[in-house]
Amino acid sequence: MRKFIWIFGFLFLTFSCKKEIDGISIVDSVKQTQYYDNEIFSAQNQKIYGQWELLFSYGGLAGSKIMPTSNYTMEFITFGIYGEIKDNEITGIGKIRIVRQDNIQTVIDFVPDDKYKTDYFLIQKDIVFKGKDTLIIGDYNMSDGYYDYYKRIK
Repeated sequence: MRKFIWIFGFLFLTFSCKKEIDGISIVDSVKQTQYYDNEIFSAQNQKIYGQWELLFSYGGLAGSKIMPTSNYTMEFITFGIYGEIKDNEITGIGKIRIVRQDNIQTVIDFVPDDKYKTDYFLIQKDIVFKGKDTLIIGDYNMSDGYYDYYKRIK
């Protein structure tokens, strides 16, 4: 009888636990041609598309490393659309404006929709890919700027 109770308890706990909810995406919140009719990135930069989780930020005057205090991801979808997601809630959506894109460097602006505008959108960003799963987004032309390190999750 005890064995039966243990097995029943184990099965009850196993099947009664909530399943992990898939992460949220901005795909349902925007139209693909909302900002541009065609692709804006060169072939080498299209690997930006997907979801990226923030690992840490590094920089500033002291060169400090800052760990995120919540789950923060960036999502990039085709035709230059980006989204910011914090703790499974969309906190920003907008378009990417290409400032410079060549074999040496890619510089972009994040231009948020009016609903999500803050003063931070005025800083241009430099993007660098390291391997297949690391993206670095840094403050462009700022000697004491910050670099955000992301890993690909989708």
